[in-house]
Parts: sequence; C-alpha cells; structure tokens
Amino acid sequence: MNDIEKLDKMIFGSLCGYSLMSCVSLAAVNIFIALTTVLAIMRFVRKRPAIDMPKQYFKPIAIFFVTLFFLMIISPDFDASIKKFWLFVYRMIPFIAVLAFIKDKHQIYTLITLIIISVTTADIYAIWQGMHGDYRAKAFGGHPMDLAGILVQWIPMLLIMSIDNQWCAQRKYIVAALLIGCAAVLFNGTRGAWITLAIIMPTAVFMYHNETKKMMVYVLIAIMAVGILVYNVPELNARMVTLTDKSFQSNSERILMWNSAWKMFYDYPLTGVGLGTYAHRYQTEYISPKALERNLGHAHNNFLQMLAETGIVGFLSFCFMFGSFLYYTFKDWRQFHYTAALMFFSATCGIILQGLTEFTFGNRIVMTLYFFLMALYLQYIKQCSKCLTQQEI
Repeated sequence: MNDIEKLDKMIFGSLCGYSLMSCVSLAAVNIFIALTTVLAIMRFVRKRPAIDMPKQYFKPIAIFFVTLFFLMIISPDFDASIKKFWLFVYRMIPFIAVLAFIKDKHQIYTLITLIIISVTTADIYAIWQGMHGDYRAKAFGGHPMDLAGILVQWIPMLLIMSIDNQWCAQRKYIVAALLIGCAAVLFNGTRGAWITLAIIMPTAVFMYHNETKKMMVYVLIAIMAVGILVYNVPELNARMVTLTDKSFQSNSERILMWNSAWKMFYDYPLTGVGLGTYAHRYQTEYISPKALERNLGHAHNNFLQMLAETGIVGFLSFCFMFGSFLYYTFKDWRQFHYTAALMFFSATCGIILQGLTEFTFGNRIVMTLYFFLMALYLQYIKQCSKCLTQQEI
C-alpha cells in the first residue's frame, strides 16, 4: 500500500468517526472534521484527487457561496460577517471530503450505517430523558432543536428504506431504528418537527410506488398509535394543544420575531442588515417591546432570517440553492427511480418545512450532516450511473 492509498484509508476512517459521532458529540464531530481537513490537505499536496460534482448541484451551491462572500465584504461589521461566513464554509468540509475521497458503494453503505447507529443512540437517550420527565429531550445536543433537525431528515429516510427491497436484509434493524426515532421525536417535543413529519411521511410513502396502499395502512396505524400515546400522556397532550394557541408564549414570540425580521428587510431590502449582524441589530434596534425572550439570535424562520440578514440578494441565492436540490432530486426519482433520490428529497423537505418555524440553516450540527448526506447521495448516483453505462455497453 503506497502513501496515497494510506491517506485515502485514513480519510475514510476519519469520515467513519464523524459519521458515528455525528449525532452524539459535537466535540468529537469537530475533532474528526479537523482531522479530515489535515489529512485532506496532505492528500491534495501529494496528489490532487478528482472531484466530479454534477453541475446542477455545483452551480447553486457556488452561486450561494459567492453571494455570501460578496455580502461578507460589504457587511457593516466585517469581523462578525467573516465569522458567519466561516461557519458556512466549515460545515462543507465533510461534504467536500466525500466528493473527493469516497468512491465506491461499500464505503457509502458503511457511512450510512454508522450514521444510523449514531442517530439511534441519540434517540434511545432522548427516550430515556423523556421517560424521566424531560418532554423537551435533546439527547446529546445542546438544544432540543438539534435533535429535531436531525430527525426531520432521518425519520423519512428510514421510512423509505424500510419499504425498499434494496434494504430487505436489514429491514428489521431499519424498522427498529424508525420506531425508536418516532418515539424520540415525541419526547423531543418540537412541534414544528411533528408537523413536518406528519406531512412528509405519508407524502414519501405515496411517492414510493411499490406496495403503496399497504404502507399507507401502516402509516395510518402509526399515526393512530402516536395519537393514542399523545392523548394519554398529559405533558405531550398539553404540548400538542399549544399548536393553535396564539397566546402561548412560544407562538406569540415567534410572531413578534417574524415582524421584526420583516421590518429589517423593509429597511434594508437589497442586502439586509449585514451578514452576521442580525442578532445585534435585533436585540438593540428591532426587538418588539412586547418580546419576553430578549436574547434570541435568529428569526426562527430560514426565509425571514435570510431576508433580514442578507436581503433579496442572499434570499434569492438561498431559494435557488434549495429549489435546485428539490427539483433535481425529484427529477432523479421520477426518471431513474433511485431510492436514494427520494430519500434525499424527503430530507430536504424536512429541512425546509421545519425551517418555517426554526432557523435550521443556522444549526451547525444539522446542516453539516445534511450536506454530508448530500455528498453521499451524489456519489451514490454516480456509481449507479456507471453501472447503467456498463450494462448498456
């Protein structure tokens, strides 16, 4: 084994470490990302790897980051903006590493398996927290929204895997992980995640053609089971009731924050208040006198956050990026029926829908995992395309 092969193996090992710790420890995640970065630089110096990314995915990401760079330069607070820009770049390191160094399906399956183990470990701990009276269970994260952002991606993906014949040998383990995840998201208590999953899960089953009617019955049974559980656990029932209660503090506070974010955009429509300056401007100038939570640093909405902080310029690049992800994954699903395409389409829908009530795009652990999954998806369909080409030959 030569030095290049050794470095490739070490990078894969580091990405395995990231996958296994992705939902368990932010500190470990940072260590493995740093290790991957060092190893990747060494590998680039020795021999630059080929990175072949489909242009329909590369273009919107490139446009978004070029836009952010421009907004960073013109931001009224350059120090704050460069820190914010770096946070966006940092979360792309595992994404780039996968595109550069993960080349076969066995590696992809290994990384996916390790992430499932990581998610399920976090879910089990969240269930333990919930059973001990914590109905905003956050597992190993610093906030319940961390776990919610992970689960709105993974529960639909596990559901699709559980009904796909490609995973029939692992089906019992996948179904177990799915059920554990469903219990965990209940104890997590994030209402936006509940609504998101209630929309995405039946939609994903409907889009999947094989045994659709049978699986819809299972989904309905699962919804009924969840309803019974929520009804019989007073704390969960009370949390569910607050969904439509405008006087509930979390609801009223969000409305005030959204109004403040819109005022920022109205005052600075082109480029916003400045990349990285939202928190300061909100807390010192735009916060409502009626607001009770006065130290919040984001707008609890992806789209309003981008409008307020980056104006129409950043907002359009953001919408173009995620719109492209949705369009091309849906196109891949309709044209080639790649299960992976439907899985990533559903994960993207999870990020977007929950992002209507939470700034999911600003959550480091959630978005690092999301772009990591995107890279695995892109590498997977590349391998599938090669197999189709070889069959045609």
